[in-house]
Amino acid sequence: MNAIIEIKPTVRLMQNELAQWGKWARHASYNPSELTYTSPTYGLMRLKEGVKSSGVQVVLDDEALIAIDHLVTQLKFSRPDLFQWIDFYYLKGYPVAVLASKTAVDRRNIDKYLLAAECWLDSRLEAICEIV
Repeated sequence: MNAIIEIKPTVRLMQNELAQWGKWARHASYNPSELTYTSPTYGLMRLKEGVKSSGVQVVLDDEALIAIDHLVTQLKFSRPDLFQWIDFYYLKGYPVAVLASKTAVDRRNIDKYLLAAECWLDSRLEAICEIV
């Protein structure tokens, strides 16, 4: 019997914010004033690995992105088992299908781990907002 899981709208917002954070964090180490060259071989390698393209538009300001970064760091120390999936999916950009093939973990379980991590982050964000 399949259970229907209702995802709160705030978790969907957290997923959007994490996608923006991932793109921001991937590019945070680059110096925007430097000209960068991406070799065609590197592009093909990323395509073969199934790394997500950078089609996510970052609309959050740096303050919000730094706050998300702090939440993700809390997750890393509190629940490293869930953090690894956030790291693989949002920060490194691996699609769930690629993660499933490389880790031998069923893609439905990966989806569950991601949802659990997203809910953890969302609940921490709600707790922080109530204090402030």
